[in-house]
Amino acid sequence: MNIFNKIISKDSSTVSVPLEQELYGVKIRKLPNGQYIKALNTFQNLPEILLEACFPGMKADKVMEELQSLDSDKLIIMAGKLIQVIPEQFLKLISNLLDIPFEKLMYELAPNETVEILQAFWEKNDLSTFFESLKRMVMKSPALANLMKKSD
Repeated sequence: MNIFNKIISKDSSTVSVPLEQELYGVKIRKLPNGQYIKALNTFQNLPEILLEACFPGMKADKVMEELQSLDSDKLIIMAGKLIQVIPEQFLKLISNLLDIPFEKLMYELAPNETVEILQAFWEKNDLSTFFESLKRMVMKSPALANLMKKSD
């Protein structure tokens, strides 16, 4: 059997064709597991970044004191600081996930263009089935199901 006949006779569900589209100069494609892991590593230092933004230069014990004495005025100040930091961290996640240069996201794309890119990414990499399957697997495991119930 020649190579052409092998390709024709192959079940189409086993053939993975890399589909790619370009939107605002950004390639939207299906991502492998490693790209998700790389993107999640972006958040490894997020708690430190957020705490440093809210409580610059403070040690952990002083931060705890500040949190315990939190009132509405301090909360508003803290929210203002977070509003400045969180969007940049979100763009870093998108940058790592979609392999887009951070500078392009930060200085070239408009917010609505970024949203369109994220929508195209979701359509290309729809993870709904994955999350539903994962949820079913977790719920079948008594230990994991109990752990999930405790975190609610």
